[in-house]
Amino acid sequence: MKHRLNYILGGNYQVIKQICEMTKILYQYWFIVLIILLNACKKNDSNELCSGFDDKVYKYNLYQCTEADSIDCYEKRLKSALLPEQYLKCSSTDSLIRTCLTYPFLPVIWAYSTIQIGFEHVTGQFNGFDELYKRVDAIVGLMNVYQEMEPADVYNFAEPADRGAFMSQFTFIELTIAQYQLIDKLTTEETMLLLEISLGKYNSKAAIPTYGFIGEMSTLAIMARILYSQNYEPFMDQLMSIPNLLFFVESAGFMGISNIEEITQFIVSNTEYYFSEEI
Repeated sequence: MKHRLNYILGGNYQVIKQICEMTKILYQYWFIVLIILLNACKKNDSNELCSGFDDKVYKYNLYQCTEADSIDCYEKRLKSALLPEQYLKCSSTDSLIRTCLTYPFLPVIWAYSTIQIGFEHVTGQFNGFDELYKRVDAIVGLMNVYQEMEPADVYNFAEPADRGAFMSQFTFIELTIAQYQLIDKLTTEETMLLLEISLGKYNSKAAIPTYGFIGEMSTLAIMARILYSQNYEPFMDQLMSIPNLLFFVESAGFMGISNIEEITQFIVSNTEYYFSEEI
């Protein structure tokens, strides 16, 4: 076959073959150069976008409704709370976390049948959480902030409304952590650390009557979802037999559940067993 091609090509088979090989090499070379140039352009664009950026917690400037906005007032306020492109691209993960946790519409999660449904709906209207869950260091940053929070600090507030707002901050960060897009990606070390932190927060809350089961349920949700994600056998074996346990894992809430104490003790004891087995 090679001889026939050489004959057809007038004896130039080897020359043409060498030209083709050189062309292939040049093509690969220029392809690499193009990729490098494109990345350099993206880096320059990013540098220009972030030039002079002040990395701190974002200050929301909500739209102030007038009588003319009676129909679409809420939509306009939601839109005004969206983070600008510069903040999404240039903020540190720590600043972004603290910005998301102070999102003005997070308290609306309490208006839904379950706080998980409320969290999904509210955060789905806000671009901050989308960006946060894309960050590879999101879980580390969230655990750092979570670890700083002390349940006993609720005693620093005299007014019931202020205490409620403080306790809600725990609910917000714990629900943010308890989402499977983070839970399912935990390393072994992160899993153990998060279980240790959340178990400690639960024990602290359990000793403070102010929290009650409403204040404890998002803490328990972290532990339950880790056990579920890890397919921990003692936990999974009882998942369907203990009434409402699966519902709690899915909803992160005790609304409509009568056997709260049974579910609570089961999650806590299984977390302790899992933790002791893995150490």
